[in-house]
Amino acid sequence: PDSPVFFEIKRRLNNCIMKQRGGVRQESVPLLLKGFLPQPEHLLSKAPNQLVALHNFCNLAQKIHAKPKVHIFYMREAYVSDDDQVRVTIDRKVYGEANLGYSIKTEMHSPALSFPNQVILELKFTNRFPDWFRELVRIFGVMQCGAAKYCEAVQGIGFAKLEAKDPVLMEEVKFSRS
Repeated sequence: PDSPVFFEIKRRLNNCIMKQRGGVRQESVPLLLKGFLPQPEHLLSKAPNQLVALHNFCNLAQKIHAKPKVHIFYMREAYVSDDDQVRVTIDRKVYGEANLGYSIKTEMHSPALSFPNQVILELKFTNRFPDWFRELVRIFGVMQCGAAKYCEAVQGIGFAKLEAKDPVLMEEVKFSRS
């Protein structure tokens, strides 16, 4: 059976990441990436928020003329609390490769490595920042900073391979201790 595919919009609001996502069947991906709106037979779930997320993704993609550009791969270790209020992920070996087509693929031929010799630790929580997160950050001297896998991959691949008209601009990196 085909693996599910999730279309996702992430937005930052202050220090909070807002996320909308909706799942579809794999065979529906090329249609949605080409600008077709999702239909009930494309969906994994009949939950209204899934359809809303997919419509929002498709409308936003059409508005900004988005097209497939990059395939991202990384090794993830994930831990989730029983009540799904706390999630910890550890990402390693982040790779990116140009993928300008409308199909999903798993193989990579000449990927660019992002974050070499680094581990990306994400501490995610739903309501209240857990005290043990604070203690973990303090004991291990963890630094809060951005780790945008897609943006790093784009930088590593280069604008020519992505058929971009202009080079990708570097943003100033801002680190803060929490």
